[in-house]
Amino acid sequence: MFWLYGLAVLLLDQASKTIVRLNLSHGDSIPIIKGYWHVTYVQNPGGAFGLLPGVQTFLLLTSIVVMAMLIVYRAFRQAGGPLSELSLGLILGGTAGNLVDRVRFGEVIDWLDFRIWPVFNIADTALVIGLTLLAWQIIRSDGKA
Repeated sequence: MFWLYGLAVLLLDQASKTIVRLNLSHGDSIPIIKGYWHVTYVQNPGGAFGLLPGVQTFLLLTSIVVMAMLIVYRAFRQAGGPLSELSLGLILGGTAGNLVDRVRFGEVIDWLDFRIWPVFNIADTALVIGLTLLAWQIIRSDGKA
C-alpha cells in the first residue's frame, strides 16, 4: 500500500497543479468561499511557506535523499501496519510531487489558499499529514516505529 499511497498523492497533486496552471495566470485568485477559501496560483521558489528562497539545489537534493531513504527503509523492513504504510506513502508522494515541480519549473506550484495561512498544495498537505501520523506512531510506540 506504501507505493499506492505515494503514487495516488503524486498523481492527484500533479493533476491539480496542471489544472491550476492551465486555467489561471500567476497571481490569479478565484474565491470558492469568498474570504475563506480561494484557489490562488502562486509559484513558490523556496521551501515550505516560501522559506529559504534561492536554495533550489539544496531543496532538490534534500527531496531526493528523503525519497531514497524512504524507499530503502521500506525495502529492507517488513511491511508495517496500515498506519505506517499510509504515513510513509503520504511522505513519499508529497515529496515526489514537489520534487517534480522543482525539476520541471524551478519552483513549486501552490494553489490552496485559506487566507489565514500561506498558500500550499496537495503535496504539502500529504507531507504534513504523513509526518504527523509518523510522529504519532513513534510517540505511541516509545520511539520504536
